[in-house]
Amino acid sequence: EIIAWIRDWIASNCAVEPTSFDVPLEELKHDPRFPGIEVHRASFPGVWAEVSGGLAGPRVLLLGHADVVPPGELDSWDSNPFEPVLRDGKLFGRGSADMKGGLAIAMTIFETVCKRSDRSRMRGTLVLAAVSSEEDGGAGCVAAISRGLRTDLCIIPEPTGFESDYGKSVVHGLGQVEPPPSLVVAHAGSVTLTITVHGKQAHASSRLDGICALTKLRIVLDALQAAEQAVNEAEDDPLMQIMKLPYPTSVGIVRGGDWASTVMGEVQIQVRVGVSIHETVEQAVERTQAAITAACQEDEWLRHHPPLVQVTGGRFDGSRTDPKHPLVGVVSASHEKVFGGAPHIR
Repeated sequence: EIIAWIRDWIASNCAVEPTSFDVPLEELKHDPRFPGIEVHRASFPGVWAEVSGGLAGPRVLLLGHADVVPPGELDSWDSNPFEPVLRDGKLFGRGSADMKGGLAIAMTIFETVCKRSDRSRMRGTLVLAAVSSEEDGGAGCVAAISRGLRTDLCIIPEPTGFESDYGKSVVHGLGQVEPPPSLVVAHAGSVTLTITVHGKQAHASSRLDGICALTKLRIVLDALQAAEQAVNEAEDDPLMQIMKLPYPTSVGIVRGGDWASTVMGEVQIQVRVGVSIHETVEQAVERTQAAITAACQEDEWLRHHPPLVQVTGGRFDGSRTDPKHPLVGVVSASHEKVFGGAPHIR
């Protein structure tokens, strides 16, 4: 519904004809660029539109996504997460920051450019795109590319100023105390793994006859933690070192057991592993597998019954743009003009 609304908004407010698409999963999953998904869906809708100036120049994409992650525990919300609420000048609701706010800004910029009377003096083409399935790997953007979306440069207005990342706040030109505004030019990648640990079932009254998979999972978790520590301690790029934890590994889902009176015979976890800017997704999977294999050699049971590690969800490489790239300079200068100070580049 949101993608359809954006399509109609573009047509009625910007006087340009949008390109809409809805790529079936059965088609996209055969694309070699398909990054996988973590939420079942039959297709990947999206829309883009473009407006050109009168002079030659690059195609610049303003890219946003319309999907959101689940709201989590509803009791932790002060209001319905899917009903926007204004409190103290801030908008609260699932997706207000990630990234309906940024998408609305991109739409406003696009509309402003479309309505300029002096576009004949503008260089290049501005493209606005809204996609789905960003939160679980980026398949929506791959769908747009499969339908012909092409650009030279890309700006993604995601939220980037997080106090927890830096441990401090700043006062910018508007006089408001906030987390430091950031222009992100380097970021980690990610890969979602499903790891299955097998034990040996037995009745709880004969627990010593079984092998508890949950107990063996501790060895795998320790290996994941050690691998996380190693990849973060090895990072030497200042753009990533500024983060407290550039490449986090996080266990998001744990499933195991089928009866309280049965020794757990299998436990399965879904893990998000950070991908360094110095490696590919495949290399990140290999080093994670190697860390688990090495740890399991120290355990008699796991040495003969190794955990199964599978790539089952979204995946994407990290990225780094030279901070001296002209686009970085232009965006930084624009930020300084509006807010009275340059953003923190990281």
